[in-house]
Amino acid sequence: MFSRHDLCCAISRVAVVAGALMGYQGTADLVLLDESWVPEIVLNEVTVAEIDAAGTGNAEDAKSGEVAAVLTNQTGAPNVRFRAAAMVTLDTVPLPASEVRLWYRTDAWDGRWRLEVWVHADGLTPEPVQALGAVLYGGGAGGRLLADDQWHQATGPLVAAAAYAGLPKDRPLTTYVWLVPVDGWGTPHRTLVDRCEIGSPGTPTTAPAPLRRIRPRPGAQTVGAGWVWWEAEDATRHDFPPGGAYAPFTREQQEKLSNGDWLQWHDCAGHRAAWKVAVAEAGTYALWMRGSGPDGPLQLRWDGTDWRVLHPADLEPIDEMLVHDRGDWKLQVGWFRLGDVELAVGSHTLDLTGLPDAGGVAIDCWLLTRGPFTPQGRRQPAAP
Repeated sequence: MFSRHDLCCAISRVAVVAGALMGYQGTADLVLLDESWVPEIVLNEVTVAEIDAAGTGNAEDAKSGEVAAVLTNQTGAPNVRFRAAAMVTLDTVPLPASEVRLWYRTDAWDGRWRLEVWVHADGLTPEPVQALGAVLYGGGAGGRLLADDQWHQATGPLVAAAAYAGLPKDRPLTTYVWLVPVDGWGTPHRTLVDRCEIGSPGTPTTAPAPLRRIRPRPGAQTVGAGWVWWEAEDATRHDFPPGGAYAPFTREQQEKLSNGDWLQWHDCAGHRAAWKVAVAEAGTYALWMRGSGPDGPLQLRWDGTDWRVLHPADLEPIDEMLVHDRGDWKLQVGWFRLGDVELAVGSHTLDLTGLPDAGGVAIDCWLLTRGPFTPQGRRQPAAP
């Protein structure tokens, strides 16, 4: 672990954080959390929820973008580890020239927080380990948070934790952000947190605009002459957890997907999804799927009929493009033609289930078409 002396070390103002992971160049910040607040560990009986300013109609419910996290408990000391929206490459976080910044708003809790950056890599760490840490200065006496129910920024210099020396510095690592209370027990509270980023002390915030929050529209579809298109994230029902290793974490990555999002999880075994599809013309349709994967077998069926198993070896991607490079593997999105289906006029249900060896899967969108179709990225058949 790091000492208090380390935490108080002088910070150079001339070093910068490289922004390659975020899709831009030059002096900039790395945004760890903004529009996605998925709790991975919750302690001290804290309740964690997302609050959507677009849904509540109150812009003050989020400091950046439209979504923040709400932490509440009766005993104080909110303790939560979130799965970060971005991956971190440690050599883009120069030490001791980087600080972490977190927006917060609390009505009562005036304790102190330590922020820890935990990382994980397949084949390298059996479980996440702490790479970096910072004691946050919340603006109050001794670094305590300001409990006036207004937005404030808590900051602190990042220092290396014990596992830092043994971690690769040039490999993107799956990242977690842990807010660990230092004190402050016994105070019931409602605390909001938003936009956690790494940057250079004293520099203006120059990070790109936060990800667009894509809100599902269960059952939505687009219809053209002889075709029907629907987004995978608009499933009428599914049990895929929030977050997930395949989620986009930059606006540039979102632009590779047809609606800026997809239905994904890094272990699809046993998970299910279903889509309602309205067909206006009876006939034989070709079924297309745009996505990444799957790593293992999936099952599909129409209207409760027999399941059809899809094996990765039988799926040949067309029109592939890179979504993001995770260092040890690249995440691609492409089109797959899944054969023909005979459909009558009316409503139909497409079901999907991951088999025990399914592994990861990410589905962008689906297409039924009676005519020829040439995949061109996220373009629909009628697009110019």
